[in-house]
Amino acid sequence: MNGSRILFLVLLLFVSACPQARPLVIGLPEMEPYAVEKGQGYSGIYVDKVRELMDSIGVAYTLRVLPVNRTIHELSRGNIDASIFLKDPGHPSQAFVYSRAPIDLVRFSLMMREGSGRKISMSQLKHMKVGALKGFLPGHYQLDKEQVWLLDSRDRLLKVLFADRVELILAEERITQAFALEHKFPKLQSLLQFLGEQPAFMVFSRKSLGQEADALAEVVSQALSGGYCDACPQDQFSLNTN
Repeated sequence: MNGSRILFLVLLLFVSACPQARPLVIGLPEMEPYAVEKGQGYSGIYVDKVRELMDSIGVAYTLRVLPVNRTIHELSRGNIDASIFLKDPGHPSQAFVYSRAPIDLVRFSLMMREGSGRKISMSQLKHMKVGALKGFLPGHYQLDKEQVWLLDSRDRLLKVLFADRVELILAEERITQAFALEHKFPKLQSLLQFLGEQPAFMVFSRKSLGQEADALAEVVSQALSGGYCDACPQDQFSLNTN
């Protein structure tokens, strides 16, 4: 039995021994196709990942799906115990504990109407009006926030682009391309020089969980990196357990 497996089991026993008066409340930002209400329940990519992950470590939980702009506030206030975020240096580190391994890798691209033929440099990009989805704005693009229009749905994002109200959109490439095709929008063109991946992490609230937040984050990190969650990325990241 290797060291990472032993560490995972020890941490799992510790978390199991912690008094848990109620199930862990996991609040996911409402965004298709990641997490949406469906009938009497929820569905989506992150819903499936969270269910598999929590079941693999044996932690009881309940799911909630919240508006994107409410999720971080609910987590910082302790009204929910955990969520999934891109790591943002603007988030108060003392309020949250991030897993050290990602639960997802989000592939972003800047996109425009196909056939526009424009070539754009990084210096030009800083002065262009860009549309993006709330909760999914990678910091490494260094956009001027006054030039960014944050929208709450993929449908609205595409509508403002094709109405020429923004010059570019920043979104997950494959999902947005597929959404545009399914909903009969004009074709999109990705700017290949601006492709990038950004990891999304499980995040735990110190306000509601106290020290247990650190233990849960470590158990989740070991599960994600050790292959205990089939739906989650393992190959791209490894943890040092020495």
